Amino acid sequence: MLSSSVIIVSYKRQQQLARCLESIASQIVPPDEVVVVWQHDDQATRDLCEQLSPTFEGRLKRIHCPTPGIVPAENEGLKSAKGDIVALIDDDAVAPNNWLSKHLRHYDDEATGAVGGPALNHTPGGERFPVQRVRRVGKLTWYGKFVGNLNDSAIEDGNEPTVQVDGLAGNNMSFRRCAFVTFDENMRDYWQLFELEACQQVRRRGLNILFDFDNPVLHYPASQNRVYDGTRQGNLTQKFFNAAYNHAYILSKYTSGPLRAVRLFYLVTISSVPFPGPIKYPLAVWRYGNPGREFHIMAGTLRAHLKGWKDGMPC
Repeated sequence: MLSSSVIIVSYKRQQQLARCLESIASQIVPPDEVVVVWQHDDQATRDLCEQLSPTFEGRLKRIHCPTPGIVPAENEGLKSAKGDIVALIDDDAVAPNNWLSKHLRHYDDEATGAVGGPALNHTPGGERFPVQRVRRVGKLTWYGKFVGNLNDSAIEDGNEPTVQVDGLAGNNMSFRRCAFVTFDENMRDYWQLFELEACQQVRRRGLNILFDFDNPVLHYPASQNRVYDGTRQGNLTQKFFNAAYNHAYILSKYTSGPLRAVRLFYLVTISSVPFPGPIKYPLAVWRYGNPGREFHIMAGTLRAHLKGWKDGMPC
């Protein structure tokens, strides 16, 4: 039987972490170990884990990551995790009691390398975000666009609960430890798309990546993350330029042959409305207004795409 580890990265969210850990302790198929990574100076999280340790009967590990950031912290957790299957969940999420068992059942098929599910977001008042029906989730198109739709979504036809995808979200995912090395710390903060890069490692080994609509976690965001607040102001480097760098870095790292030219052309001329290239720039102005700001975002995105593409090129 495959062993399992659950990794939870947390930073100064003790109330949310306690609720998350309670849900993990209630799993009908309990994990062999739970690894909580506390970061930087957050000793309160360390102390909380010590208090809750008896609940897990010696299966709860506390790991310290001196460098704040999701990817360094996840990697510290990976160094300690011993399970054949490693699952990730956000500290402000709650897992239904069959969450881990639903992940593990997919690994009965030796061709499965990674599994994910949706996160169903809730407002501070406890109301569910609207669910959108979509045609595709977690897909990397042939020309380089990544279609997410991994949260608050349902497949359009409603017939197939599990689909094959190219990328997952770290708030609800698992993978075979032998199919994956580590999260790539060459990517830039705020680490957007780090899960997509990890999934490409799995795909390179010829294994399938599955998304199970029937295995959600309940997500209760503790606070508004300014990187994902939906505005065009604030820290543009974290919001747009680092994300653009990561996208280009992944495409360059995992693309070969004639497709490299196609994907580079997409990045530097088209891209998307939120991350506009010259072709999408008029649409960005039409949607968001402020031509000067949108030109600045376009120029910064272009520089980031070119830098990411260069840095991701195979040696």
